[in-house]
Amino acid sequence: MREIKFRAWIKDKKVIQNVFIVEWAGTQVSSGFIKHINVDNNRYYSKDYTGGEENYILMQWTGLKDKNGKDIWEGDILYIDWRDSRYPPHINKYPVTWNTKNACWDLHEGGSPQNDALKYMEVIGNIYENPELLEKKNK
Repeated sequence: MREIKFRAWIKDKKVIQNVFIVEWAGTQVSSGFIKHINVDNNRYYSKDYTGGEENYILMQWTGLKDKNGKDIWEGDILYIDWRDSRYPPHINKYPVTWNTKNACWDLHEGGSPQNDALKYMEVIGNIYENPELLEKKNK
């Protein structure tokens, strides 16, 4: 069974912290309504996680690790230097996102990784603390 972990971008403090408890309101977890989360023993409240996070953005662990053994999280930025002769080379930076249509994590160019591709991926930051890593350089 896959371990499920969350972390949160705390907007007012501009930090990422581990989430210890997510308390869902009502009986329908599928509704996406979160009453509160417990982050490093402090509470941050949100009216509706799915539509308008007011104080935090919740991120889930993908269950994967990069080439250095570091956890890959939703919102992370991966540097990929994938030069496998069986595939076209991928040398770039990509944010980790959830692909709702295909129900998978997108880790590069809108795709999920092949098993051997993870050995070419390295977490270099995240979209909240390091957005400049994804900015295109003007020529």
